[in-house]
Amino acid sequence: MRVTKQNLVILVWVLVIMNVAAAVWFAVGIVNSDGKFRFFDDDSVQRADTLADLSLPDEYQMITDYAYHVSEQGNGSTYTCITFVKAKWPVSINGNSGMGHLKEALITKLFGHPYSDMKEALDSVLAKPQFNIPVNAFRRVEERPTSISNLGAEHYYRCFPHCTSDRLLEYKIVRNDYDGTHATHKAGFVHYDRLRQQLITIDMVIDLNKQEQITSLVNERIKHFVDDEQMSLQRAITLPQEFYLGATGIVFVFPEGAIAPTESGVIEIKVDYDKLKPYLTDYYKELLENNANYKELPDVQL
Repeated sequence: MRVTKQNLVILVWVLVIMNVAAAVWFAVGIVNSDGKFRFFDDDSVQRADTLADLSLPDEYQMITDYAYHVSEQGNGSTYTCITFVKAKWPVSINGNSGMGHLKEALITKLFGHPYSDMKEALDSVLAKPQFNIPVNAFRRVEERPTSISNLGAEHYYRCFPHCTSDRLLEYKIVRNDYDGTHATHKAGFVHYDRLRQQLITIDMVIDLNKQEQITSLVNERIKHFVDDEQMSLQRAITLPQEFYLGATGIVFVFPEGAIAPTESGVIEIKVDYDKLKPYLTDYYKELLENNANYKELPDVQL
């Protein structure tokens, strides 16, 4: 076929138009991490705060703070309180530094109170010791006190990224407390959609009208651990409040004493996505289709 000058000009213009279109598609986030082209529906775009640049790396700040307090009673007894806080705090996620809603959720779950920012939270938590007995007077000391007998109270707070992927960022919050006699352990999670730059709640993941069916799936997994691995577990009555979104399934996190003896600690039960598929929301199905490079990160230690 003979290429005329007119045909060549037309071909050049077609290529130019295709390049411009491809650039626009990429800029608005239509080219996903798996290379597929997919248009968001209008409702999805309206729910999004912005479309994040997923190529920009995350930035974190390591925060470590602590306080030692002593209360000396009239009978000569000495009560101590040790409080530690360690957090890998988000500075920007994929270049987005306007994450007030994410930081607020982390602070509330970490300390059990909605402080305005991390500084206010640290000032409050570290200034007011949580003794294991009622006390009226105490003083802060520079060096770590030595707990005497069962009179020491210790509180440890940790907050750090737990799971990450092209679409998800999940934070883990760990709280350990010792009242001088008993130790308790709590674990919580905060979920963040990198693309839509919004928090993910359980109702955005599963159909809450189907909790009974999902609880049955959890109990199937519990039965497996009891029958095949001789674990001392009880049936779940309801789904726990805490969960995290794994690569192959949702991990439901039961608190101490919920389905196992307290000394067994926090119990995690994973249910695979292939079994959960009928109960997943359209939003979460779409997220899973465009979610790659999932990995779990090591815990931040004290």
